Amino acid sequence: MSHAVGVRKSVTAVGAALVLAVGLAACGGSSSSGGGAVADASSSQPSASSTAIAEAQNLLSQLETRPTQLPVTTPVGKPVPKGLKIDWLVCGVPDCTILTGPLKDAAAALGWTIHPIAAGLTPESVKAAWDLAVRDHPDAVMATGFPRVIFEPEIQQLKAANIPIIDGFVTDDAGNGLTAVVAGGGGTFENTGKAFADYVAGVGGTSVNAVFVGGKTFPGLDAVQNAFESELKRLCSTCSAAGLNIPATAIGKDLPSDVVAYLTKHPDVNYVVTGEGSMNIGLPQAFQSAHLNVKLVGPYPSQTTIQYVANGQMDGLIFFPQGDAMWQMMDCLVRYAAKVPVAPCMAPAPAWAVTKSTAAELTGPGPYFQIADYASLYKKLWGVS
Repeated sequence: MSHAVGVRKSVTAVGAALVLAVGLAACGGSSSSGGGAVADASSSQPSASSTAIAEAQNLLSQLETRPTQLPVTTPVGKPVPKGLKIDWLVCGVPDCTILTGPLKDAAAALGWTIHPIAAGLTPESVKAAWDLAVRDHPDAVMATGFPRVIFEPEIQQLKAANIPIIDGFVTDDAGNGLTAVVAGGGGTFENTGKAFADYVAGVGGTSVNAVFVGGKTFPGLDAVQNAFESELKRLCSTCSAAGLNIPATAIGKDLPSDVVAYLTKHPDVNYVVTGEGSMNIGLPQAFQSAHLNVKLVGPYPSQTTIQYVANGQMDGLIFFPQGDAMWQMMDCLVRYAAKVPVAPCMAPAPAWAVTKSTAAELTGPGPYFQIADYASLYKKLWGVS
C-alpha cells in the first residue's frame, strides 16, 4: 500500500536584486548536462532571469570542483588520551549505518573503541537507544540525524555525568549538553538546499519544475527543502518547486511507487531532488518503467547511485562529507579530550557535485570521501601516526 504524501508549493517572491551579477550569458546548459533556452543576444540589457541563471552557472562550476582541503585546519597541539570507549547511536537507514566503518577507523587511529547502539527510526527507538547510552556510562556519546527534543532528559543526564556528546547532521546547535555538532546547526542544512538549487538552476536554466522528496522523520530535511525552494526562486523567477513528504520507513519499500504516483499526477515536473541518499535507490528503474522523462539529483553517493550517475540514469550527486564527516566528528572529541577549544572542529564543509564526468573518481563500495588523504591529514592535526 502506498504511503500518503503531502505536497507543499513554494510561493516565495523574488526581487531583482542579486548576490552576484555576472553579466549576460546563455540560460541553462553546463559542462555536465543539457540546459534551457538561450537568452536573446539582441537585448541591450541582460534580463534579471538571464543574469540569475548566469550566476547559477558560475555557482555550478564551483560545485563541480572537488574540494582538496579539510574543513578543520587547526592542530590540536596537546597530547590525546588513549583508551576511550564511545557509544555510537546508529539511525536505521543506510546513510547512517554506512558511517560506522569510518568512525571505527578514526577511533582505532587514537586507540579508542566504538560501541554501536541501534537507534532505529522512531522517536521511541531513538529515546530507548539514548537511555541505553546513559546506563552504559561511556566516555563519550556520538550520534546523528535526530533532534535533541526526542531525548532531552538523556542529554541532561549525560551532561550531569560529565559525558560529552558529539552530534551530527541535525538542526540543533552545540550547547547545553551537546559538546559539538558537525554538519548541523549554523545554516548547514540551508547550505545543502542552496547547493541543490544552484546545481538544478545551473543545469536546467529557466525551465526547471522540481519536486523535493523529503519527510518529517529527519527534521533537517525541512530546512533543506525550504532553502532549495528559496534559492531556486531567487535564481529563476519562472522556475517552480514543490515538496513531497514521504516517511523514512518507505525507503527501500514504497518510495519509488509513491514518487511515480506524484509525477504521474504532475506531468510538468522535470527534476526530482531527494533529501536522503538512500531515497534514490530504485527511482531510475521506476521512472523508466513508467516512461517518465525526469532528471534525478540527490545527496550522499553510494555504490549504486554512483553507477546511476555513470550510466546517465541520475543527473548528479551533491556530495557533502560522508565518511570523512565521521573523522571530523571524532576531531571534536579529540579536542574535548585534549582539553582544548572544540570550536575549530565545527567548521562547515563544502559541497561537491559529482556528475557523469567525475563519477569514476569514487571507487569501491563506500563510504566515500571528498578528500583523498583525509585520514593522514586528521592524524597530523591530532599528532598521532
